[in-house]
Amino acid sequence: AYLTDVGMTKPKDSVIGSDKGAVLGRFLTSLPNWLTVASGPWVLNAALVEVDEETGNSTSIGRVDRTVN
Repeated sequence: AYLTDVGMTKPKDSVIGSDKGAVLGRFLTSLPNWLTVASGPWVLNAALVEVDEETGNSTSIGRVDRTVN
């Protein structure tokens, strides 16, 4: 298996982990402002790859999606 950019861990209702309002304001005004971490449940997105220990080849790949409060 070859993967790039597998997933992310961040607050569920956010823009790359930051408060949506702050990111939108920065985008619309082109003015710098501090971005704060969004609140609420967090999500984990990843890939689970099983590998054959003898050959080093992947034997299966699966998606991981978890929500944590």
